[in-house]
Amino acid sequence: MKFATTKERIMQFLNNQDIAIKDFLQKTDIKRGFLDSDKLKSVVSDVFIAKIIAEYPEININWLLTGNGKMLKQVDT
Repeated sequence: MKFATTKERIMQFLNNQDIAIKDFLQKTDIKRGFLDSDKLKSVVSDVFIAKIIAEYPEININWLLTGNGKMLKQVDT
């Protein structure tokens, strides 16, 4: 069984939401190269996770970290 890494899930989120990597990096103030293909297996620090959640509150933190659940938080109507 292959598990996606946190960075691979970030890429899934960006593709799903049609967000350009350049825009994501600029909005989160994360350095260029963070999502380079040769670094997708590396660990994501808690500082980067905090930046991502601050800028994209719709992302489900449980999904981002574990892959469990839905990508986006459920919106109460």
